[in-house]
Amino acid sequence: MERQLRTGGRMTTAPCGDSRGRGGAVFLVPAATTLLACLWGIGGRSMWRDEHATWWAASLPPADLLRLVRNVDLALAPYYAFMHVWSSVFGVSPPALRMPSALAMAAAAGLVGVIGRRTVGTLGGGLTAGLLFALTPTVVRYGQEARPYAFAVLAVLLSVLALLRALESPRPRRWALYAVTLPLIGWSHLVALAVAAAHGAAVLSSRRQGRPVTRGWIAAVTCGLAATLPLVLLARTQAGQIGWNTTAWNDIAAMPHMLVRFPALTAVVFGGAAFALATTRRGTHVTLLAVWAVAPFLLTLLTAPWLHLFLDRYLLFTLPAWILLAVVGIRGAAARLGAARPRAARWCVAVPAALLVLLASSAREHTTRNTPREPDYRAAAQAVLEAQRPGDGIAYTPRRHARRGLDYELRSGPRPKDVFLHTSPREEAGYAAGECPDPRPCAASHRRVWLVSAGNGDPFAALPGEKGSLLRGEFDVVRTLRLLNVRVLLLERPT
Repeated sequence: MERQLRTGGRMTTAPCGDSRGRGGAVFLVPAATTLLACLWGIGGRSMWRDEHATWWAASLPPADLLRLVRNVDLALAPYYAFMHVWSSVFGVSPPALRMPSALAMAAAAGLVGVIGRRTVGTLGGGLTAGLLFALTPTVVRYGQEARPYAFAVLAVLLSVLALLRALESPRPRRWALYAVTLPLIGWSHLVALAVAAAHGAAVLSSRRQGRPVTRGWIAAVTCGLAATLPLVLLARTQAGQIGWNTTAWNDIAAMPHMLVRFPALTAVVFGGAAFALATTRRGTHVTLLAVWAVAPFLLTLLTAPWLHLFLDRYLLFTLPAWILLAVVGIRGAAARLGAARPRAARWCVAVPAALLVLLASSAREHTTRNTPREPDYRAAAQAVLEAQRPGDGIAYTPRRHARRGLDYELRSGPRPKDVFLHTSPREEAGYAAGECPDPRPCAASHRRVWLVSAGNGDPFAALPGEKGSLLRGEFDVVRTLRLLNVRVLLLERPT
């Protein structure tokens, strides 16, 4: 027996016998591969400042978390609320905080396989897409990060699968399921809502083929986005938070590599996608994938001067579309070459297979590195823990959120007293603490002070107000540790 699959606007056939047993493999194999890749070394890389923000927000009581998001990161409130519940059960170690992302990315990889089977038209095409996604370095990286990007990828894939099912059989129940997926996208990351443009393009393409889908889609989108609209309207008042993200020409040129982080795979993915766009007839599936891949890129780029959203991790949800397009292109190239040169066609299969092997061996190298320019606060905290004495104090320069990083790394056990702390971040309803207006009384009782300074330059000059001149004038530097993007100075009063 055979059943029909639609691919790129034309119908193909697939054996019905593989629809259950082997059909389950198209989800399970990529999902299991991704989960194993994400769990391998999930706690090895030290947490970075955005993950420290997740820890801080998730550790707050609900009332204080509400006060925090009223001032900052309101767009991430649903994620922080989830992480608050998760961490209250599983703790706040790096593996515990990162595990939700690993699980979400594993499910996302499985969905890439399922969607790939529909869009490419074969079980092998779905498995190829799922495995390429599973072992892409950025997938493993953000599957090992306590931030919402893996959830955004998963939510987008759920919405795409729900839409494809609704377009195949436009019944009210399927439109309702599609509508439910839309708030999940916005609650994961607002930028990912740009995928709605691809949904609309797919609906228009399906309508041109004579299917009655427009009314159902409009009703579903209206209901689904209504649940996200309050968050969008409230979060827009905090848009200035990411004003630091300015876009230059080199950022645009580097975006394909930044989405993949593996040169050979970058060439295959974007080369294969370009071939698919140039040679494949614009059916519903190819239209969906093309707009899903390109529209968010253009939208965030054109609005970059005002919204500052052109960032690779914000656009991670487009990676499945690029990979699916690449597999469509590779399959098309293999079919063309197979008719003329059977041997050459084998390379279209051998290249992705070889890439899978290379990715498997290199993914850990790419993902276990600390973020470039990110201070290694884990090593800094270890140095303080090993050499601290009772009565020691600790001070921080403000750059790179050193206080928050050390607060996380020193969260257990004895630690030096925060010399200049006046009001805690919890009291300030933010991420930053309030410091002593007059630093002299705050430092008077300390004979030794640890100074943690991220970045280069004079650490004393980096301290605001009179703190730098006070520490420079009343203490001697008796030890300096130079770690990755951070220095730890031990200061001691002269006897």
